[in-house]
Amino acid sequence: SLTLARQVAAIRERRLGADHPETLAAQNMVATDEVYLAQDARAFAKAHALLDRVIASRQRVLGPDHPDTVASMAVLVRLLAKQGDFAGNVKAQRAFNAQAVALERDILASHRRMLGPDHPATLMAMGSLASLLDGAGEYTEALARAEQTLQGQRRTLGVDHPVISATLTLIGDIDGDA
Repeated sequence: SLTLARQVAAIRERRLGADHPETLAAQNMVATDEVYLAQDARAFAKAHALLDRVIASRQRVLGPDHPDTVASMAVLVRLLAKQGDFAGNVKAQRAFNAQAVALERDILASHRRMLGPDHPATLMAMGSLASLLDGAGEYTEALARAEQTLQGQRRTLGVDHPVISATLTLIGDIDGDA
C-alpha cells in the first residue's frame, strides 16, 4: 500500500503540480501509511515531516478549516499518540500526549466553527479529545468531554445508535482510570 501510495503521489505531482488538492490527497495517503507502519524514531520523524508539509500545504491551498486540512491534522494526532506510546520515558510520553491534546483541541474548535456543536464529526473529535485526556491523566476534563459527547450523540444520532456504546465504554474506562 505504501509503495503504491508513493507512486500515485509522484504521478499526481508530475501531472497536476505539488499544490493540487489531488496531489495533496495522495501525499496524505502516503503520510497515513507511514504513520500506520512507524515503529521507531526514524520512521516517526519521517512521517511527522511529511505530515507537517501536507498540513502546511493544505492550510495554504485549501484553508485552515477545510475538511481535508483537518483530516491531515487528525492523522498527526494519531502519530503523536503513537509516538507517546512508543516513548522510552514518561517525560517524552507526556510531551507527545500534550501535543496530541493541543492539536485535537484545534480540530474540535475547527469542527465547531465549520459544522456546529452537534455534527457527528464534531462529536467524534470531542470523544477523541476525551480519550486523549484520559491517557494524559486529565480525568476530570476527560469525563466531562466524554459525557458531552454522549449527550450530543444521543440528541443527534438517537439513543440506539451503535456509536453510543463506544462512548459509554469510553466513559467507563475514564471512570475506571480516575
